[in-house]
Amino acid sequence: MVLNTKHFGELQIEEAKLIQFKDGIPGFPKLNRFILLSEPDGEEGGFFYWLQSAEDPEKAFVLVDMIKYNPDYNPQVEQAYVEDLGSVDPDDFLVYNIAVMPEDPKKMTVNLRAPIVINPNSMLGKQVVCVNEDYEVKHYLFAEAQ
Repeated sequence: MVLNTKHFGELQIEEAKLIQFKDGIPGFPKLNRFILLSEPDGEEGGFFYWLQSAEDPEKAFVLVDMIKYNPDYNPQVEQAYVEDLGSVDPDDFLVYNIAVMPEDPKKMTVNLRAPIVINPNSMLGKQVVCVNEDYEVKHYLFAEAQ
């Protein structure tokens, strides 16, 4: 499948790698199919990813692997929120957080309260709200710069 994107140009992707978000992402309910892209240079092990819409070439969300970035990050999610992803075993899930990229990268914020959860076995994903009340919606990734 050929996917034309604003930020990454033309991409050849396997349809089997599309992640289905049955209800879309909050604010974007009609966008249901996404591809997860890693570091643009192909380097594995980074913290940043992109969730590119397969339906709208203009829409790509910057994601941060907060668990890799900060191993103390431990979002707790009610089982009912993830049952429709095909598994309830937390070890089966990939967890990412949506970032907001301002002009000054030092002011980048990450939504710790509502992570994106993906089951790579079922290729289903959704954004959920975690029960950890101490996690902020607008967490400065580079807090020391604030």
